[in-house]
Amino acid sequence: MKLKYPIESFALLFVIASDTLRNSLVFGSLFLVLLLCGFVIRDFCEPINTPLIQKLILWISLPSLTYVLFNLVYFYILKEELTPQNILLLLITGGYMAMFYAAGLKDTFLETVPPEITETKDTLWDVLKENLVAYSIFIAAGAVREFLSKGGLLGYTFIDSFFITNTFESLIAGFLFAGIGLSLVHYIINKGCTSRHNSLWVVLPVVLLYQPFTIENINEVISFLLSTTVSVLFIISVQKRLIFSCTSQGIKKIPIELVSMGFIYMILKAF
Repeated sequence: MKLKYPIESFALLFVIASDTLRNSLVFGSLFLVLLLCGFVIRDFCEPINTPLIQKLILWISLPSLTYVLFNLVYFYILKEELTPQNILLLLITGGYMAMFYAAGLKDTFLETVPPEITETKDTLWDVLKENLVAYSIFIAAGAVREFLSKGGLLGYTFIDSFFITNTFESLIAGFLFAGIGLSLVHYIINKGCTSRHNSLWVVLPVVLLYQPFTIENINEVISFLLSTTVSVLFIISVQKRLIFSCTSQGIKKIPIELVSMGFIYMILKAF
C-alpha cells in the first residue's frame, strides 16, 4: 500500500529541524497545517480538466504557503529570522509536498476506466492518520535530541552528565534520527517505501547547502563540487548495495539510506 504522507518533505524536515523540542513543535505543527492546505488545494484542482494547470497550481501555491507561514511564525511569534539556507530548504519542502499531492491527482485517462477498478479517493482522516503518527515521532525525536545535547528541554536543564554532547544537534544526528524515526513510523502504520521513493530527494538539498567537508587550499567552487560529488556518489553506492540486503519493509529505502548518510557525513567530516 502506498504511503499517505509526503515522506520526502517530512524526511527533509526531520533532518534539519528535529534538533530541539521547540523546533520540532513549530516545524511539525506548521507541516500539518501545510498538509491540510495541500489537501484543500488538491480538491480544488481536481475539477480542472488540464493536468498541467492542476500541477502548476500545486507547485506554485504550496512552496509559497510554506515560505509565508514559516516566515510569519518565526518573525512575528518567535521574533527570529529564517536563514537563507532554511528558506531554501523550506521552499524545497513545499515543492516536495506539491509533488506528493500532484502524484495523487486523478489522471485524465482514468476517466475511461470503469469506476470499480479505480482507486478510492483518500479522505482527510486517511491522510491525517499517518501524518499524526509521523508528527508524534518527530516531536519525540526533537525532545530526545535536545535532552541528549543540552541535558534539558525548552531551556530548562535537568542533568549535566558525561553523555551530554552537542553532537546530537548536528546533521549527523539529524540523518540518523530521521532514518530511525521514519522506520518507527513505518512499523506503526505497517507500510514502507516503494520503488519511486528516493533518498536523494532528501540528501541532495542538505549536501548542497551544508557540505560535509571543505578543502581550504583550492578554489571554493571546486571544493564545493568535490564535496557534493563525493557525498552523492557515496549515497548512490550505498543505495546500490542495499538493493541486495535483506531489510524489512519498514526500514527499506529512505529510512536505512538516511541512517547510512549519517555515517557517511560522520566519516567525511573526520577528514
